[in-house]
Amino acid sequence: MSYEKIALIGIGNIMFHDEGMGAYLVKYIEENYEIPENLTVVEGGTLGFTLMTYYQEYDKIIVVGTGSKDGAVGTICSESAQDVMENEDNTRKTANEVEITMMIEICSFHEEMGDVQLITMERID
Repeated sequence: MSYEKIALIGIGNIMFHDEGMGAYLVKYIEENYEIPENLTVVEGGTLGFTLMTYYQEYDKIIVVGTGSKDGAVGTICSESAQDVMENEDNTRKTANEVEITMMIEICSFHEEMGDVQLITMERID
C-alpha cells in the first residue's frame, strides 16, 4: 500500500534511563538518512496528546519507543492500532503507553485517523 503522508514519531523521555530510545532513533535517522518528501520525522519526546494531530492528518503513523510487555530486554514488538485497543491491559503500563492508547481510542471515534503502527523495544527496568 502506498501512503501520501507518513509520520515517524519517536517518543520517550531521554531523562529516564533508556526510555528515550524513540527520540534517539528518529534523531539518528534524520542525521544519517535522506528523508523522502512524504515522510515527516518527529521527535515526540513526551509531547503526549499534542501528537494527536499527526494521527488525524497523516495516512500512516509509525510510533517508535520503548515498551513494557514483560519480554526479554531488546525484544521488538509491532502492533496496529486495533491490536493496541484490543490488548489495552498489556499496553497501559507506562505514562507513554497510557497516552498512546488513549489517543488511539479518541481518534478511532472520528473517521479521520490514519493507519497507526506502534513499534516498541523492551527496555531495561
